[in-house]
Amino acid sequence: MKIKERIEAFNRENKPFYIVDHEGGRFSLCLPLDMLPEEYYPYCQEAFDAYAAETGVSPQLLSGRNRFGDGYDWQAAFCQAFAGDPGLEKISLDCEASGFFCGCDDLGVLEQYGSRFREICTDTARFIPIVSQGIRSMEQRMKEQERLMKTVRGQLMG
Repeated sequence: MKIKERIEAFNRENKPFYIVDHEGGRFSLCLPLDMLPEEYYPYCQEAFDAYAAETGVSPQLLSGRNRFGDGYDWQAAFCQAFAGDPGLEKISLDCEASGFFCGCDDLGVLEQYGSRFREICTDTARFIPIVSQGIRSMEQRMKEQERLMKTVRGQLMG
């Protein structure tokens, strides 16, 4: 099957995720959060509501995130879902507040991870702990980076 046909098949079978061919051998897996179809809401909403309940934060006040988290939260969930998977290092993450985006030079790898992640996202029982653990891990890494930056900054200034 040709690349265009593979991408079209993936996009049909894995909505709302879709793959873009940037030509030259680079592909992106995309999930713009403002384009999530309504039938997807229950899966996402339960996971992010559960995280909000665990942390004691109102779902609407999750650091400015929308009710389904932001792209960085989805990145955290993606990384958590595939933690320790050696193929993950082939994927470059390029998320932003408005969506989950990642790229790869290997279409097969992106197809595999994209369809597996979609399957996880639509299984509420699996997705809830992945979102929670992923965001907690991301926040812990960010705190550690801030701490290290203060240390380096302090050494440079001292």
